[in-house]
Amino acid sequence: MKQVSIRKYLSLLAATILLQLVVGCSIYGPDSPIPPGSETYIRFVSSSGTNVFDSLRILPDSAGRLAVKPEQMHVEIIRHRDGARVRRLTSEWIKGASYIREALGHDETVLFLNWGDLDFEKVGDGDRPYSYSDVYEIRLSSPLVFRSDETHVARWSFSVYGSGVTVNGCTVDDEAVRLDKDSIYIHSNDHPLFNDYYMSALLTVRCK
Repeated sequence: MKQVSIRKYLSLLAATILLQLVVGCSIYGPDSPIPPGSETYIRFVSSSGTNVFDSLRILPDSAGRLAVKPEQMHVEIIRHRDGARVRRLTSEWIKGASYIREALGHDETVLFLNWGDLDFEKVGDGDRPYSYSDVYEIRLSSPLVFRSDETHVARWSFSVYGSGVTVNGCTVDDEAVRLDKDSIYIHSNDHPLFNDYYMSALLTVRCK
């Protein structure tokens, strides 16, 4: 797996979003933001502090990334305002990424979610309001990983005002995430166009 620094990786990410912004002007109109999206990374830690994915050897040593199988982890993302499910979602196990090592200080297997709200301009049967607040809820369930039928939940709260989208915060199982200490969130939003816009971070789920 080719290694890139976190800054180079997120610079490419910002360039991609900028292209979407330019193209999106013709799709969503001058007062519309590009739909909120994210490259969210999630690690699962046992009560003893070990990485659950590594303990289960979910990702073979020879693989740097691998698609998540349905029996391994069920993921869905729900928009609170109208209960709509986010349709663009891919999930992978990844390990060996330099930006994860930079964030943690060591290497671990993490769940990688790449998602975006293709139906952002619609809320229920109508168009979205000009100004409002909302939440994206990431629901994670896996008898294999959690050894139970429990569901872990991460929530991204955000506000929209005209063409602007601002992230208000993130929680994992109702515990606030320190986004100001998260290197992935900081670097992905370190741009005049995307300050506090992009919902990218390395989140930790603590298993019982």
